[in-house]
Amino acid sequence: MFALVAIFNMLPTFAQDYKAVWNKAYNLVRQNENDKAIDVLNKGIAADPESGELYYLRGALRADKEQYKEALEDQIKVLDHSNDENFAAAAFLSKAKLEFLLKQNDAADRDYQKIVEFEPNLPIVHFEYATFLFRTSKSEKAFLHIEQCKKLEKNEKLKKRSLEVERLLKIANYGHYAKRASELIQTNQIDKAIYVLTDGIKMTPNDGELYALRGSLLKKAGKLKEAEADFEKAKSLTKTSGDKGKK
Repeated sequence: MFALVAIFNMLPTFAQDYKAVWNKAYNLVRQNENDKAIDVLNKGIAADPESGELYYLRGALRADKEQYKEALEDQIKVLDHSNDENFAAAAFLSKAKLEFLLKQNDAADRDYQKIVEFEPNLPIVHFEYATFLFRTSKSEKAFLHIEQCKKLEKNEKLKKRSLEVERLLKIANYGHYAKRASELIQTNQIDKAIYVLTDGIKMTPNDGELYALRGSLLKKAGKLKEAEADFEKAKSLTKTSGDKGKK
C-alpha cells in the first residue's frame, strides 16, 4: 500500500469540517480496512450530507467491492454537492468509467462528450475519453483526442490542473485494481493478479504505481525482462509526475 501513501500526500487541501473524516477513512484504506473506512464515511456523510468530497472516496471504495451501481450513485452525489472543480471533473470522469463497467457504453460516451464540452482545455479529459474510445473500438476518434491532449499539455497552467484531476482518478483506479490483485496474490494466483493489473494499466496508462506493483509480480514469476521494463516505466512516470508538480 506504499503507493497509496504517496497519492494521499498529493491530495488537495480540504475544508476543515470534513478533512478529519477523509483522513481517518483514508488511513483505514492504507491498512486494507476498506469496510471500516466506508463506515467512517457513512457517518461523516450522515452528519454532513453536503460534503461531496466524502461521496467521492466512498464511491471509490464501493467500486473496489464491485458495487458499481452504488459507486455511480456516489459520483453523482459529488456532482450535486462539491464546489471543488477538480473533484467535479474527477467525479464526472469516474461516472463515465463506471457506466462503462456497467456496460452502459452509450451513457458513458454521452458523459465523456459532456465533460469534453465542459472542460475542453484539460488534457486528462481528452486522454480519458481517448482511452474509452480505444476500448470501444473507435480508434479514429480516439486519435483526435490524443492529439488534442498533446496540444493542451504544452500549456503548463492547464497541465498542472490536469495533473490534480488525474491524481484524484488514480485514488479510485489504483485502489480498485490493487485490492483485486492482492486478493489473488493471497491465494497464489500470480498470473491472474498480473492480468488484473494489466487491465488497470489499460484504464489509467499513466499510473506509475500500477506498473511498479505489476513489475514486482512479474519478478516473482521469474519474468525478469518484463519486470525490469515495468520498473523503468514506473520510474519514468514517477519522475514526470514529480517534475510537473514542481512547476
